Amino acid sequence: MSTSRQEGVNVAELLHELLRGIDFAFNQKIDEPPSNRVERQRYGAALAAIGRFLMKIGSPHADRFFDLSDALADLNLGARPPIFGVAKQRSAPNPTQIEAAKACVAFALDALIKVGKSQSDAAKTLLRKFPGIKNLAGPKSHRPDYSWEKTILEWRKSLAAPSRRKNKLAAEIFSAGRELIDSLIKENRRDELVERAIGRAKLASRIGVSVTRSNPL
Repeated sequence: MSTSRQEGVNVAELLHELLRGIDFAFNQKIDEPPSNRVERQRYGAALAAIGRFLMKIGSPHADRFFDLSDALADLNLGARPPIFGVAKQRSAPNPTQIEAAKACVAFALDALIKVGKSQSDAAKTLLRKFPGIKNLAGPKSHRPDYSWEKTILEWRKSLAAPSRRKNKLAAEIFSAGRELIDSLIKENRRDELVERAIGRAKLASRIGVSVTRSNPL
């Protein structure tokens, strides 16, 4: 939006103010351990900064950002704002971050299998190098009678099955990964493929560790 459309408003200056507000929201020192509650507090402050910016340039949508900021604050107080209500179902789906990380593991499995490893060896390799991957699994997988190799191979099987319901982003990551694998194999760039597989698995493990650390409310 140009200053000519908002007479008397210096939009460039307001943009700098907005960016400072967002930086402050996410960089401010909070005297408590990292948690979902702290993250909600940071997002709430950032949303309020956006709301102030929109209000100053005359946008009719400013109140929506203030409303969402207030809803996050209410959530931290234990209230349940309507906007965060969820549809009733037998079991809640995993967050997209976790499902996308599982898709990265599935890609890594596919890649290692394509370069000659057996399914079992590929799974064992990833779990040995990146044990944080286990944190992406549901409670059942942590039982003594469950095989971790079987668990992560099941993620790959589920993403490859056309009839199974999938997280949209996870499905896109897996599909794009298979296209990349085919391309690199065709160009005989196997070392690069293995490097990419290890990189994706490392990312998934880091997300698994991060999810575990931020689990407290």
